[in-house]
Amino acid sequence: MGNRLQTPNMAWPNVSMISYDLAKALKEAGFPDSQFWFDRAEHFYDEEGHPTPTLSELIEACGKAFNQLGQKNVGWYAMGKRTDDDARCSSPYARSPEEAVGRLWLALNKK
Repeated sequence: MGNRLQTPNMAWPNVSMISYDLAKALKEAGFPDSQFWFDRAEHFYDEEGHPTPTLSELIEACGKAFNQLGQKNVGWYAMGKRTDDDARCSSPYARSPEEAVGRLWLALNKK
């Protein structure tokens, strides 16, 4: 009793659901929710201590293009379809669902 649920970064301060390289690529590609780069308690942190987006933020950023998130023996994958040209996109297998959806967002927004 009296124990409250801790936010992820409080429970595991050095755990990140996406790699630093992916977080950097998202930022450089103009990920729409730039507020995840500021210190907010509900975020995990990358290897350099920067907050990273949550799974729900990544899915929300994909918008209507997001279609599927799944897991196979080799890792997580995400699938979607670009809204401008109906091209199907998918992520390479990733170590976490966040990483798979982050890579899908990059594929959907590739210029």
